[in-house]
Amino acid sequence: MTNSELTNKIKSLKDLVANTDDERNCVELSKLFDSCLQLRELIENSSLPSNDKELQEAVCICIKVLERCTVMVNELELFSSNETADELQTSSIRYLTLPAILGSLNLIIQNKDLSDRMKYVEMSEVYFRDFLLRCTNYELCETSLKYFKESLENGDLNEVKSDPSTLRDKRIQQFKRKKELETKEKTLKPALERPESEEYIREYYFVLIEKWILIAVEELENLRREKEILKNIPKKENLERTNLRDPKSSPLKPFILTKNAVQKQIFGLGYPSVPVLTIDDYYQQKFAKMVNEHKTNKPGQSLQDAALSGKGLDKEAEDIQKEELMERDDPIALMKARQWDEWKDDNPRGSGNRKNKG
Repeated sequence: MTNSELTNKIKSLKDLVANTDDERNCVELSKLFDSCLQLRELIENSSLPSNDKELQEAVCICIKVLERCTVMVNELELFSSNETADELQTSSIRYLTLPAILGSLNLIIQNKDLSDRMKYVEMSEVYFRDFLLRCTNYELCETSLKYFKESLENGDLNEVKSDPSTLRDKRIQQFKRKKELETKEKTLKPALERPESEEYIREYYFVLIEKWILIAVEELENLRREKEILKNIPKKENLERTNLRDPKSSPLKPFILTKNAVQKQIFGLGYPSVPVLTIDDYYQQKFAKMVNEHKTNKPGQSLQDAALSGKGLDKEAEDIQKEELMERDDPIALMKARQWDEWKDDNPRGSGNRKNKG
């Protein structure tokens, strides 16, 4: 569908509305309703985005004209709570779908504010509920309504609770039945062009009504979930109040995000810890410190250096001197040797602190 087709249909519908004066004229009601159905079909099959300005205009105009059709139906008193489905006039049966069509169109309207969305959700819910209640009163398609009939009669929109497997089977059956009705609708639609085949026209309208019953039942389930979501979304003024910060509070201090692990190690974890020395300066300080220590302290010697310096010779000369004193029976040397032997007898190897282990 192109924009020109939608524009032409909108203009045609506006002209038709302008020329409709009698609210109690069945012919004018039929023309308005047929024109709205054609416009709704264009909207449904449109490839335009849902927020397209012209598409939204078409939706709003279609809703207004269908609301006028509803007023005309009430003025003509086409339906009564005392009659049954068999007593309905064939030409009037299709007007039973008015609330369902209005409910579906209200869901297409785009809303800038969530509060407006809730308004249209609740309005669609009322339309679908009114349609299902009317079908229940006429005892139409009781099979499609059996899961919701009790809740609708009690004024409760919540679905009758059932286990998940039953609910799944029910939805599968509804989907299959909807496909069957769509096929049957396409088969019977040509009968509308033949006024003499009233039986087929009547059957077509009842098929159309049952299809809308399945749509309304499904949409009511979706609307119940959407209402729960909308109720839990914070209101706009509450969000603005939450985002306000006390002007007296101190301003937030900026912090540094390091780019990689190396930068973290150098500059710290987001706080200012900038290094004060370069690597060259650090090594120069370490080298100067090592030179000073070497000058003040005597360097250690390896075994080879000790041997070359004569330390090993001093130790050997001391041992030779001790042996000579022992051979000459030097009393001081003998006393030291005896004391050492006694100490070794009293303190055998390994007899040190054994941590009270005996």
